[in-house]
Amino acid sequence: MYRFLACGAALAATMALSSCVTNSTGVHAAESHVSVIAGKRTKIDTAFSEKKDCSLRVIPTVHIVEAPKHGSVVIVHETVVPDVKTYRSLRFFPKCNDVPVTGTVAYYTSAPGFVGSERVLTSHSTGEGVRVIHKTIDIDVTK
Repeated sequence: MYRFLACGAALAATMALSSCVTNSTGVHAAESHVSVIAGKRTKIDTAFSEKKDCSLRVIPTVHIVEAPKHGSVVIVHETVVPDVKTYRSLRFFPKCNDVPVTGTVAYYTSAPGFVGSERVLTSHSTGEGVRVIHKTIDIDVTK
């Protein structure tokens, strides 16, 4: 058994998940909303996949399907520390709470001087076709 987390993840104070559904093809659709400060690099999405014993199963792949019009997104692999408050699906593997794992993280930075609304579309996968998530991230950029 394993867990692939991207659908259902919400980043504590900056991201609120508004929905997550599965269509007839098994592709999950998720939406989230993030508030960021203009010009500041901000984490907007996190994906990780671990086994029931909390070890790394695979590093999820995240692709940008539609880039933001007034900024940039950088996708990196880095250590993430899942916690029950941020990732509700940890209730399935409660012993994995606060156990570091390598994941895929997306960071957004607005263009200089831009303030307003942005949208980024991403696609998440474990590369095995086990779970694919198409995610819409709405971004509010403020001063």
